[in-house]
Amino acid sequence: MTIQRDMALANRIKKARILAGLSQAELARRCGVSPSLLCNLENGKIKSLRHSMLLQMAKILGKSPEWLAFGRGHAKPSSARSKFEHDFLVDFHSLSAAERKIVARMVHSLAMDKS
Repeated sequence: MTIQRDMALANRIKKARILAGLSQAELARRCGVSPSLLCNLENGKIKSLRHSMLLQMAKILGKSPEWLAFGRGHAKPSSARSKFEHDFLVDFHSLSAAERKIVARMVHSLAMDKS
């Protein structure tokens, strides 16, 4: 799926959020804003972001700030995740909070066994 360069900020944020497997509420929580603010942003009622919010949102969504803000440059930051990492994170975020805790414990246990 390609994301067009001429999309408005609202559409780029919404598409990137969906591709990242995040709900509006989850992205809002991670960005430290209200869900209604994010909803207004995705609906185009808010046309711009503070620079710090843009950087934080780009990092959370795995996109470059330039692409997220203006639709220019590469969509992915230079340290782009592998397809496996992206797919894992999408699946991970679709789990319930209890299931995410179980997966996190399993990953931690495997990492400790490896060291």
